[in-house]
Amino acid sequence: MTANDTSQPTESMGPGIQTRLSLLVVSATIVVMGLGGHWLVQEQAENMLTEEKQRSAALVESFALPCAIAVATNEMERLDGYLEEVVHSGGTQLGMIQVIMLDHEGHVVAHSGASGYSGLEATKNHRLTPNQDSQKFVEEATLSTKPLWRRYRTADSDPRLDISMPAVSGLRWGTLVASFDLRPFEARLKTTRTRLIVAAIVFTLTMLIALYYGLHRIVVRPLRALTLTAQDLEKGNLKARTNLDTGGELGVLAQQFNVMASELQAYTESLERKVEERSAEVRKKNRELEEVNSQLQAAVDKLEELARTDALTGISNRRLLMEVLVFELLRSERNPRPLSLLMIDVDHFKRVNDSCGHPVGDSVLKQAASLLSSHLRSTDLVARYGGEEFVVLLFDTPTSIGLEVGEKLRQKVSEAVFDDWSNDEHGPITISVGVAGFPGDARDAEHLILLADRALYRAKSNGRNQVVLWSEPPETPKPA
Repeated sequence: MTANDTSQPTESMGPGIQTRLSLLVVSATIVVMGLGGHWLVQEQAENMLTEEKQRSAALVESFALPCAIAVATNEMERLDGYLEEVVHSGGTQLGMIQVIMLDHEGHVVAHSGASGYSGLEATKNHRLTPNQDSQKFVEEATLSTKPLWRRYRTADSDPRLDISMPAVSGLRWGTLVASFDLRPFEARLKTTRTRLIVAAIVFTLTMLIALYYGLHRIVVRPLRALTLTAQDLEKGNLKARTNLDTGGELGVLAQQFNVMASELQAYTESLERKVEERSAEVRKKNRELEEVNSQLQAAVDKLEELARTDALTGISNRRLLMEVLVFELLRSERNPRPLSLLMIDVDHFKRVNDSCGHPVGDSVLKQAASLLSSHLRSTDLVARYGGEEFVVLLFDTPTSIGLEVGEKLRQKVSEAVFDDWSNDEHGPITISVGVAGFPGDARDAEHLILLADRALYRAKSNGRNQVVLWSEPPETPKPA
């Protein structure tokens, strides 16, 4: 690389570090402050509601004892006075709307006379007209020994808070149920929530500005200077250097960067001289290596072919047969598919060698292999198993079809005219075939070959030139 190099600079593949840091800082700050603000607002709302409940419960509890005493002494007018006084004086500040005194069965003993106890109106004859939710609350309050609260909205969407308080004076004389208006409370809650949100926004903006300025000064500006110098070096300006007045790690990095740039300049100039000298030699060696690799690959291909092909007949050998058979049987176990195996033997092959010599015998084997291959599917496999024996694998083929294929091959061989062999003088060349199938007959590859070989033995025992399908021999009856 020289100063005159006209190569184009690397284009930016995405946003710069300033943009990424800004997005990271903004995202992190917004997420943290958003979650924190949400939690703070929810916590403040819960605290305010708890305080409201405690104040309201304290008010109801303060007159629960006098009301219990009034009921115990049967002073109903005094009880009504207590309830009216609480609603119109002490309960006004807390937004009390109505208070009802219930007996142990949930019937109204006395009430403040006000209206607005949503779903639970107390009439002048001290009878309740509750809705379903209010009836449930009354039943729970009557049975409970502790204060209960219920927050809800009326049919007009006004917020309400019901508080029940046992009225106890030695004995429990009833239950007080007070209803409070929560509109002032929700107004205060809304104001507090707004203030918290505004404070969170202001704090977030302040943090963003401070973080942005700090990151820009400490990280972005030095890295930008280093980037510009690196781009100059990439364009071929090996004299480019960076000048940073910052300290710390980035300052040390800038100094080391300049040192490496100087070393790069010296090394590049030396390397360019050597590269040109070595290029011609490397190209020559590469051509020689390509030629050797080509010869080696051809030899490997030939060796692989020889390892899997029978040298005499040119068809697959026993090694390839066993590899394919084992693989297909394993695959059939996962996805059951029928497979037929034909064990084939050339009948009286010794007669051929004895009558005409081994070269003629080899010729007959070659022609027989070619004849078998020509009458099978391209997906089937024919292999020389040894001597004058051949094996045919019929994939996705039940033994019933395998028997038909074996008969077809037997007929084609018996009708064929073989070179160097006279049918008129010596008789036709014939074959015997044994057929076995998987998974119906055998449990593995060796067992399948064994059964097909036994079927072949039966064919030869029965007179040769025939096809026999493997079947279990009948059991010999035991002597009486």
